[in-house]
Amino acid sequence: MLSLISFTGQMIQSVFALSMMLVQMGHKECWKFLRAKQQALPTH
Repeated sequence: MLSLISFTGQMIQSVFALSMMLVQMGHKECWKFLRAKQQALPTH
């Protein structure tokens, strides 16, 4: 039982780290996309 809890904790930690990595990557891609859209739009 104890090993199962620690295993679940490790799983949650790895999943959390992976999701944080994906979120950071997603933010970078999102910023690139927004910048490209802003540049495509006429400013005046």
